[in-house]
Amino acid sequence: PFGSSQEPTEFCQAPKTVFDLANDLLKEPYWDPNDIHLPNQSLLPDPQILPNDVPFGNIKDLDIDIAPQCYAKCNGYIDDAAVATLDRPKLADKARNAVTLAIHLTFRPVADD
Repeated sequence: PFGSSQEPTEFCQAPKTVFDLANDLLKEPYWDPNDIHLPNQSLLPDPQILPNDVPFGNIKDLDIDIAPQCYAKCNGYIDDAAVATLDRPKLADKARNAVTLAIHLTFRPVADD
């Protein structure tokens, strides 16, 4: 069963690396996803934006502290990643591309054969 051996813990290191790299990309002020991106970036779907008439709901206090300067964040578990960001044009482009670029940079083939 899951969690009864070392493999899940060791396997989680690869996705954790991807999520950390995605967070670094989200924070990088000089990264422009229109300049440095996946070879097949055009295949990514457009983000789904809620209409302006959707009301805000009530929230509960967070269990974690988020730095006030945190405008975008990636998190996930094994093969599920999620990125949340403020609705700002440059951040939306970064959020759309950060995880996929991090996966590409981490796992791209580098051998000649």
